[in-house]
Amino acid sequence: MKKITTATDKQWAQIEELREQWIANQTRQYSHDEVKDVVDRMYASMGLASPIVLVTPSPLSMCVASAMLDKTGSQLYNQLDSQLSSQLDSQLSSQLYRQLHSQLSSQLYSQLGSQLYSQLYSQLYSQLSSQLRSQLYRQLHSQLESQVDENIKLQKPFIGIFYRCWSCFYAGAKILGVEFSDEQLELFTDWNEKASCWIACDNLCIVSQNPIIIHWQNRELHNESGMSVEYADGWGIYSINGVAVDEQIVMRPESQTIEQIRWEKNEEVKRIRIERYGWENFMRKVNAEAIDSRVNEVDGTHEGLFSLEGGMKTFVGKCRSTGRVYFLEVPSEVKTCEQAQTWFLGERTGNCIGAS
Repeated sequence: MKKITTATDKQWAQIEELREQWIANQTRQYSHDEVKDVVDRMYASMGLASPIVLVTPSPLSMCVASAMLDKTGSQLYNQLDSQLSSQLDSQLSSQLYRQLHSQLSSQLYSQLGSQLYSQLYSQLYSQLSSQLRSQLYRQLHSQLESQVDENIKLQKPFIGIFYRCWSCFYAGAKILGVEFSDEQLELFTDWNEKASCWIACDNLCIVSQNPIIIHWQNRELHNESGMSVEYADGWGIYSINGVAVDEQIVMRPESQTIEQIRWEKNEEVKRIRIERYGWENFMRKVNAEAIDSRVNEVDGTHEGLFSLEGGMKTFVGKCRSTGRVYFLEVPSEVKTCEQAQTWFLGERTGNCIGAS
């Protein structure tokens, strides 16, 4: 079979439109019947009978529902004819990855030239992955892990949002002329769109709905006045410039304490804490005192060294490429801007507490 090696401008325009539509689809809501239909088809593909399907408004409520069922006793389980201990996580993951995904990939590789494949991967999959995998999936997964205690972590939830990148990739390849098994592609795509977050058991499958709102800015999760990702029951995540933060930083930044800022371990979060708190307010509260200042002739920027209460010393500089002001904690023995810059360039272990 001769491989596809070229694409038209019209096809690339369609692929660009497809990518934008795929991002917009992340908040699309599906009815219980639509979710049950794809669950039934997926179970049938594994040779299993149709399960009871519960649809919850968020991943958190999905985990709570699983835990509640586990604690209701044998009577309910007899009615469901299901044991949560017989979870299908491994089997269903295998069906998605080793069967459907693998077979679709083989169909694509056999028809698409390597150079065109690389171009499609770069323009479609990589860009989607930066949003859906690096941003949405990782922050949702981290938030769920941090909020669900051991009493609820009885069954492992699966968040498969990153598989949507592959669904779109295959849809893009289809625009280029790749011929797939329609049944396999439809099942893979429908599952990832309608049931990407799930807890699956022999005769019971609990599925979370998609978020109702997602705020993006420059392809990063971002909202300075509320949740960046919100589900119908009010659960969600807060993010600023693609960095996951807590509710206080977004909604009540003025209520932060100096101690919270000072001991924040995540450097990116610490930067955002100070920005939200206000640099002028922060420096005033910590009683910052200028020790030294200079003009960096190499970078053409102004620098300063400040002493803060508690013996903390902070070097203040400006990135010549981005224009952002950064604050870097330096050892107490540093006495000049030049020493601070030399230490930073040599050690690179400073505690960056913020930038603006």
